[in-house]
Amino acid sequence: MSFPKVSDLVKGRIGNRDTGVQLHADDCKFVADERVSPGRKPLVPTSDAPEWAIAIEWMEVGYK
Repeated sequence: MSFPKVSDLVKGRIGNRDTGVQLHADDCKFVADERVSPGRKPLVPTSDAPEWAIAIEWMEVGYK
């Protein structure tokens, strides 16, 4: 299984489709905060640990 790049998602690209929607820095910060906040739904269901790597990637892309 291949996951889309965060940089593509921010630009509105999912796979070969262009959605025409872009995320702003505040949107990326929100997603990053959600990955490490208590009570969140983990992206990997077998893990209950905060998803620091994913959060950092969203922050990096959002603030470029």
